Amino acid sequence: MTASIVVHKPVASAQQLILLFHGVGSNAKDMVPVGQQFAAKSPAALVLSLEGFQASDFGQGRQWFSVAGVTEENRPARVAAVMQDFRSPIEQW
Repeated sequence: MTASIVVHKPVASAQQLILLFHGVGSNAKDMVPVGQQFAAKSPAALVLSLEGFQASDFGQGRQWFSVAGVTEENRPARVAAVMQDFRSPIEQW
């Protein structure tokens, strides 16, 4: 399972779930300020920032799937290849 940062957890049971997914070369920590903005507007929400599965092909950060050499033609297959891993933390939370 991918790592998660709990940005905000409400005192009572969460009424909403907000999941943040960073872009290529970034990481879960980079999304925390955005998550804090969501939490300020939705205090009853559980706000999480998730970390990409793989080290980025571009030398820093993480990625969900490789975008090196990605084209519009091969992108769907790359996404499909990681979809179950991508869905697992969503289903868990």
